Amino acid sequence: MAKYKEDEQALYKLIKLRLYPDLEASKHKMTKWDCISHKDCVIMELKCRRTHYDTLRIEKIKYDALKKIAEQILYVPLYVNETKKGVYIFNLNEIKPVWTEQYNPINTSFGNGKMIKKVVYDIPITEAEMIFKKH
Repeated sequence: MAKYKEDEQALYKLIKLRLYPDLEASKHKMTKWDCISHKDCVIMELKCRRTHYDTLRIEKIKYDALKKIAEQILYVPLYVNETKKGVYIFNLNEIKPVWTEQYNPINTSFGNGKMIKKVVYDIPITEAEMIFKKH
C-alpha cells in the first residue's frame, strides 16, 4: 500500500476512534469525499501533509463537490488535514474562500510532478478546530 494511503487510513481510524464512531469510508475510490458519519450528519475529505503549514490548500473543484454533496443530503462538509503538528478540521460552511489560480503538481501523492493551473484557496489554520496536537 502506498504511504499516502497508509497515512490517510491512520487518520481515518483516529477520527473514528476520537470523534465519529459510526464513521464510514467511501466505498468508491474516485469520489470527492473520503468518509461520512450519518449519526452526526458530516461528510469529509481527508488530507495528510508531510509538512506543517500555517495555511492548508483546498482545490476549488474539491471544495465545490464536497459542498454540493453535503447540501444535497443536508450534511456538514468538513475538510480534515493532518500535519506534523496535529489534525485540523475545517467546517467548509464557515469558510469564505478567496480563490486564486496557481500552478501546482497534478498530484503529490502519486508521483506526477507535472505542473498545471489549479484554482485554490489557502485556508489559515486559525479557521480550523485542532482535534489532535502532536509534539
